[in-house]
Amino acid sequence: MIRGPSAELEFRGNENSEAKYRAEEFTVAIVVLAFNNAEKTIRCLDSISKSEVQIDHLVVVDNASSDETVKKVHLTFPRVHVIENKKNIGFSGGVNVGIRSALESGSDYVWLLNNDVEIEPKAFGNLKRGLQE
Repeated sequence: MIRGPSAELEFRGNENSEAKYRAEEFTVAIVVLAFNNAEKTIRCLDSISKSEVQIDHLVVVDNASSDETVKKVHLTFPRVHVIENKKNIGFSGGVNVGIRSALESGSDYVWLLNNDVEIEPKAFGNLKRGLQE
């Protein structure tokens, strides 16, 4: 489940470091680059969906997987934007496709992830808080 942006996000660090900001001030897209390994890609997306902070924009760029990665992503996360490259254009080529899509959608920042990464629930919020400071 990917959620849309909320009106206000609240982060709580320790008692001395509370930070509040309006989500509309900036957006961060997550771009996941995938090449095969559908199970790892699903685990990556599942970890993102458990974020304590709502995800602004999520793009999966598939670098011409020969397994069922794209099909499984569509079935498990139907609202995720998937870009299917016709051939494997490597890491830099694949992430550039995702970055272009994220920036065209209005994102201010882009967080790049490989499909074998699983993030902690607080990771995206910590990233946004760090960008705000």
